[in-house]
Amino acid sequence: MLPRFFGVVLVVGMVVGASAAVGGADEGDKFVGTWKGRIDSYDEVWTVKRTDGTWSINGKFRRNGAEAGSFIGTDVKEANGTLTFTRKFVKKPANPGWQDQVTIVVKSEGENLSYVWSAGNQKGTRTLEKYADEDKAAEDEFGKFRGYWTADVATGFRVVMHISMTNDKIRVVADYYNKKGLAGNFVGVDPSLKNGLLTFSQKFVRKPVSSWRDGKLHTLEVVSDNVLKFSWQGGGTENFTRVKK
Repeated sequence: MLPRFFGVVLVVGMVVGASAAVGGADEGDKFVGTWKGRIDSYDEVWTVKRTDGTWSINGKFRRNGAEAGSFIGTDVKEANGTLTFTRKFVKKPANPGWQDQVTIVVKSEGENLSYVWSAGNQKGTRTLEKYADEDKAAEDEFGKFRGYWTADVATGFRVVMHISMTNDKIRVVADYYNKKGLAGNFVGVDPSLKNGLLTFSQKFVRKPVSSWRDGKLHTLEVVSDNVLKFSWQGGGTENFTRVKK
């Protein structure tokens, strides 16, 4: 009977030990992954990893699909069901109210995360959702548009368009050339990027043709890595070719 008794004790001990090991692993695993939230006018994306017991947290801030800032987590600690770290900006977004060295305490909320940030007497709460695969595919939506594009258009001009971002704002400018050189140019007013389409209203700095009007709505769509479809109000379309990013 004695060997059998010890066999039962051994099996029970193994089961309890295994359960404790699994429970211990799951406790921290709930924070691991890629998470997305919204803060002011930015998308906030965190990547949380744990390698051999060491935590790393990297965050990015995006506006209009383009990266506008980033941070790392320092002094990361896991205790009592929370993950605590100090946010240190690598690239601070163009928001003067945001402070560096903010303390953040993260908790698991079912499938999502919530966190409390504090800096001095200021404090706030935000939530993060699991970063879905479809979000990852569109992670840098603006990056597809960024760069220089050119087309020989039906009106006889060669148009060179530059799409960029300055201070977290999309900027669209274009120059019209003919055989004599620069014939005109425009800037994009109120550019907006949504569902893969970049839209803006055209405002001429110098009209290449005197009868052309300001205010016409334009829509840009990247149809391949090097081809940009340029459409405007009234039904016209031109294809631009990427010159450089």
